[in-house]
Amino acid sequence: MIVETPAPRPLDEFGRVYDFDDVPIGMESSSAEVLAALDRIMSARAHVPDGSPGVVTVAGERTADTWSIRVDGRAVRGLPLTKSPPLVAEELIATACAVAARRRLSILIRGPVLERDGEGVALIGDDLDSAKALALHLHARHWTAVSFGYSFLNPHSLNLVGLQSLAAISSTSIGRIPRRYRRAIEASKWYDSGSDLTFYAVDPHLVHPGRALSTTLARVIVIDGTVAPNALLDDSCDASEIGFLANHPLADSIRVAKMTLGSPIASCDSIESWATLAGPA
Repeated sequence: MIVETPAPRPLDEFGRVYDFDDVPIGMESSSAEVLAALDRIMSARAHVPDGSPGVVTVAGERTADTWSIRVDGRAVRGLPLTKSPPLVAEELIATACAVAARRRLSILIRGPVLERDGEGVALIGDDLDSAKALALHLHARHWTAVSFGYSFLNPHSLNLVGLQSLAAISSTSIGRIPRRYRRAIEASKWYDSGSDLTFYAVDPHLVHPGRALSTTLARVIVIDGTVAPNALLDDSCDASEIGFLANHPLADSIRVAKMTLGSPIASCDSIESWATLAGPA
């Protein structure tokens, strides 16, 4: 089902509660800048009703020498104070996703997920910048977006629920992104990561509205940064080679391919040919 982006709800001064795959999680920080970044990133995600408590609280607090990421008051990670508030907000979201996945006994997928002809396609691997660039090209070709960041996989049904957050796009990727998305990038806030700029609240639906809240995982494309003059998809891979599918009883129903990147257009042509011509596993 395709739905329009919900309007954000009013936020309180110190935090808010978001629904992460049916797990209400409180997100708190004494830093107004962290909360402002969180608001922007999660603006596509409706908050739970006012007054509803979170079953877990994830907080980002600035101490004398670090940003402390805490779950129910317990420190789970520290970030250098040089890290910008938007990056701290991104870490809060990543931590909340991990907490929700553990509570739901689901598998957390990091990377874009799109849907084509009723099939969910996850783009995963070490080169997430390239995965997001390809996802935007496929989105421009009217593939339906499920998530540009995190998704929760039900290990029994292979149902994927996407986290409805805005996308983070590195400035080094802009040359590989369709021109029609430049408006969405220019509308985004950004921060300096030290090596490049990250536009952390890019809304692809400014270009192509509507999204799917969930899909059924049918295909996985692994993108590890391998580049060649010509794009190539190697679909001889076994699903058991993917960590979260190893020894999974439904692994045989998932088609897996490894992507050798060419130009973005050629790479997406290869993906579309594979998605269209490859029959069921």
